[in-house]
Parts: sequence; structure tokens; C-alpha cells
Amino acid sequence: LGRWLYFAIPKEQKKVQHGLSSAFGPMKSPPTIRRLARQVYVDLGKNAIEAMRLRVTSKAELHRMVKAEGLEHIDAALTQGKGVILLTGHIGSWELNGAYIASLGYPLHVIAKPLYDARLDRLLVDNREQWGVRNIARGQHTRDILRALKKKEIVAILIDQDTKVDGVFVDFFGKQAYTPSGAAVIATKTGAPIVPITIHREQDDTHHVVVEPEITLVETEDKQADRRVN
Repeated sequence: LGRWLYFAIPKEQKKVQHGLSSAFGPMKSPPTIRRLARQVYVDLGKNAIEAMRLRVTSKAELHRMVKAEGLEHIDAALTQGKGVILLTGHIGSWELNGAYIASLGYPLHVIAKPLYDARLDRLLVDNREQWGVRNIARGQHTRDILRALKKKEIVAILIDQDTKVDGVFVDFFGKQAYTPSGAAVIATKTGAPIVPITIHREQDDTHHVVVEPEITLVETEDKQADRRVN
């Protein structure tokens, strides 16, 4: 599926190659960049199948597929009593990441952009909710986010895309990239700690979740500068 999509959509193929070239620069040759770009789509194909299979995946199977380190950072953040903002991106099998964290008993909400097809969106949301992940449609339910944090629960935000929401330009691989600032703004206003979390695929197609320590935010009298720094 992934290989077929790579060759079927030349425009996206060039976009991926451009992104990889921007990240690696002269460190990787053009043939290597093309090979990595194909692998990106192979991984996306695997991610899609795993996400669709969540409906029929058992908890035991999920825990065989996914291992985690650093969960104590979520626990420590929760003890502050202000909820937690989990910060991540569309990297690795992010749907498995949410299902796994929820399967451990953490009260998890995910902010997600509705898909272009309402039927597919309903299927994806149903898959999340089956694992206890509560879905918040991006840009529509700010009060739901604040309510979840007030209840000392967890809100996961994926901030690696320019989604036309309020943001700032920050340095990313030596270039200025427009980045959503909502997570930093909400954390500053509510006091909710921000905890980064990632997931990556291993060679044997198991997954490794890594939770990092809480990010310390900068707070000065210059709120606009703080937003950019944070």
C-alpha cells in the first residue's frame, strides 16, 4: 500500500524528498534520499493498517507490540493537579501511541483534525474511543480542552503541521517554520505541564514509546516573545 501510494502521487513524492533533503542537506546523496522517501511511505502504509486493525487488536497484543520508557514523567506531571499536555507529532504510529497510553489507564483526550471523509473520520474516532481515547475536534472545542485539564486529565496535541491555526515562525532544521502555538498558550494560561512523547518503529515492527521530562516554560512580561520562545 505504501509503495503504491509513493508512486501514485508524484506531487507528494517530491514533497517528501524535498523535506528529507532539507533535513539532511549534503549528508545524504539523492539516491539515499529517494530510498528514504520510499521507506516513509512503507511506514505510513504499515501505520494505516495498524490503525485500522485497532478495532480487532487485543490489549495483550497491543502490549506485545508497544513498549514504553519514561512513563514516570507523565505520573510526575499529573501529581501537579493541573492536567497534562502531551506534546507529539505525526511521527511513527501515532494512533498506536494514543491507544497504548489510554490502555494503561491514563485519562486521555486527543485533539485531531476531522478527516475529509465523514465516514472515515467516524471509523477513526470509533477506533480511538474503543481504547478510551476521547476525541476533540481541532479548532472547535477549546472549552473541552480546558475542561479536561481542569479535571486533571491528559490532552495530547500534535503540533508538527502548519494547520492555519494561530502560530509563530520558529527555527526548524535551519529554516523558519510556521508552528501552532496553542499548546504553549494553553499551558501558560492553565499551568498545565507540557510533557513530550514520541513513538518510533523498530526493525522487527514493534514500537518504542519515549516520554521525556516536562518542558519548563519561559514566562516574562513580554508575552509575545514568550510565545515564540516556548
